[in-house]
Amino acid sequence: MTSIKHIYKLMKKEFLYQYYAKAFLILFIPLMLISLWNVYAQYETTKSNYTQYVKTESEYKELGIDIKKALTMPVNIEEGELAGAEGEVVENVLKYDYEQFIHSLHLMEPTQTISTTLEWMGFIFYPLVFGLYAIYLSTYDVKYKTLKIKAVRYEWNDVLFSKQLSLYVIILLLIPILSLISYIASHIFYSAISNDISVQLFTYQDSTEHSILLQFMFVVCTSWLFSTIVFYLGSLSRSFILSGIIYMVYFLLIPNLGVFDLKNMVANLALHLFSFKGNYQLFEPIPMNITTILISISLLFYLSSLMTYTIVKRQSKYVV
Repeated sequence: MTSIKHIYKLMKKEFLYQYYAKAFLILFIPLMLISLWNVYAQYETTKSNYTQYVKTESEYKELGIDIKKALTMPVNIEEGELAGAEGEVVENVLKYDYEQFIHSLHLMEPTQTISTTLEWMGFIFYPLVFGLYAIYLSTYDVKYKTLKIKAVRYEWNDVLFSKQLSLYVIILLLIPILSLISYIASHIFYSAISNDISVQLFTYQDSTEHSILLQFMFVVCTSWLFSTIVFYLGSLSRSFILSGIIYMVYFLLIPNLGVFDLKNMVANLALHLFSFKGNYQLFEPIPMNITTILISISLLFYLSSLMTYTIVKRQSKYVV
């Protein structure tokens, strides 16, 4: 039986290779920039919404409409025709602009930024980027023709397992670091907008608060799940390009395939933990029982692991 010490030794070798290959930086910098862009985009949205609210308020004052009374009235959005075009007709524009502004201001608060960043990153960029990184880890020995050397020195399943564990550790470390960076950035942007707007005068009642810890754990587990599946795909195909194309086509281009589509199952679970009121809007999943989802995902993980490690052990380690 393979000892923990042996696996730990192989993991250290994997981390050293990734460090010297600057793989950590290549993985970290794009994700950091994307997460910071999410915070900046929310900042710009809030400024734009405030400008629109002030403009509408001025127009109401010019028309002699009572501002306080208008803000207590309902918005009343209806489908209709305006200037010859079909669309939504807003009766109380001031209240609508006000609600848009205070909602965007609420999402800029540092504690809310963590949730919106986890939504933005956790359902698009983490699964995609970590998935491609998983394919890289599973195929680089083929590319650089080191597979045979490692296979002679170690049991190949041990090498594969150490790669898989190193992937999990990287994901577990990077997600909180990126969340912390977004949190710090949100403090900076929130302070900047507080200099121009008296934010204490605007309050937002949010009745759908969720546990940030549960959100964080869910995003980590989701990233582990998707990266595991494509890690196995790369291990079996031994081709980064082929595996990458298959994964991106499935993840980005193919719509929901049905109840047992992995994306559909993950989306069903996500609706219990996230409000999706920020920059990312989740697609409407096909309803599914939570117990069935957990059993299905567990079976998928177990069967794909069993199949991959069985096949990989028997694959030829000779690479031309």
